[in-house]
Amino acid sequence: MIKLNEQGEPEAGLDLPADAVAGALAPLFGDVPDLTVPIAPDDCAELFHDGARLGSQWFLYGGPAGVQRVAVSVWDSDSAGPGGDFRAECTPVLEVLRDLARTTGARVFLDGGDVTDAPLDRALDLLAPGGPARKRRKPDHRAADEAAERYLREYLSSAGPRLAWLRDQADGPLDFSRDSLVPLWSWAVTRFKPRPADAPTDFVVADARNRYSVPRDADLPMWFGRTALQAPAHWDDESLAIIDAIVYYLAECLLRAVPVSRWEVGHGASRSWVNEYQPVLIGFRHAGVSLPIELIGRVLILMSPVYRTFRPDLPDNGERVTPEDLRDCFDTIMSFREA
Repeated sequence: MIKLNEQGEPEAGLDLPADAVAGALAPLFGDVPDLTVPIAPDDCAELFHDGARLGSQWFLYGGPAGVQRVAVSVWDSDSAGPGGDFRAECTPVLEVLRDLARTTGARVFLDGGDVTDAPLDRALDLLAPGGPARKRRKPDHRAADEAAERYLREYLSSAGPRLAWLRDQADGPLDFSRDSLVPLWSWAVTRFKPRPADAPTDFVVADARNRYSVPRDADLPMWFGRTALQAPAHWDDESLAIIDAIVYYLAECLLRAVPVSRWEVGHGASRSWVNEYQPVLIGFRHAGVSLPIELIGRVLILMSPVYRTFRPDLPDNGERVTPEDLRDCFDTIMSFREA
């Protein structure tokens, strides 16, 4: 969900009011403590809503004047069960999003299509069609599935060189232990730098949901711009390289700590899942439901308080950079590990 200008593009000043978002989400979440303070631009609040079969993960992305974007991933914990049961649990989720859109003038997109004003049943057909989740994939998705598998192999093949680069750059031993994450993050925060504000960028419209800026003539990690959420154009090239390396390193720490975990292409019950086709770690669960872990977004969330150190003009939301931030991220993910 996002608010667009008359040209169909996101624009500063078109953010959704935080109180309107909190009020719309109240039927599912009650009070939303993450909205009692402003969400910084490029930061994100993460919420979970679960039903008997429904699992959902909500991302509220901050903007200069409120909430810039609401992204929701939905999955079915029993995809072999009756489709109507899952559909019934999806209904209030979709109604909340459409009510918020009507209140604020935002638009709701599913699989790239605008369903803000579509009949409810037609919108639900995109979110919760009948039948098991994997069998619902249509033959014309095969090319996208194959491309995602190729991307995963290419992404993993880049891990070794990037980790070797990190080992040469960083201070202290990198032994893939939990304790190594504190000195690694302490070193990294001294190296992060924003890209100059006047650096030239190009605006990219990949599809209805993915619109972002790309720095011109920059050395970018392979994942940059794969989605709009993975396009932090405000960090300079070295910062992006460090972020890239830290994601690989954090993944290796988790793979060693959770023997059942492994890399896979992310798939949800619907192709509108925010991490569909992205590299994810599996071997983690939340409320009894499998929870694929996408790491790039989680590390980018850690960058928000770092960015604030360069932008004292932003509203103070109480966030501070600490040496334990990366280790705390590791601990949070470890709390979801399968027994």
